[in-house]
Amino acid sequence: MSKNMPYWDQINDVDVREITTTRILLIVENFEISPG
Repeated sequence: MSKNMPYWDQINDVDVREITTTRILLIVENFEISPG
């Protein structure tokens, strides 16, 4: 893999990408739900 490639392009496993995206969305939702 080339180090010049974007981070997401280095992740060829779709499952890993979906899991990572889901975790990010859950974290964002937690920040939006929590007051302040």
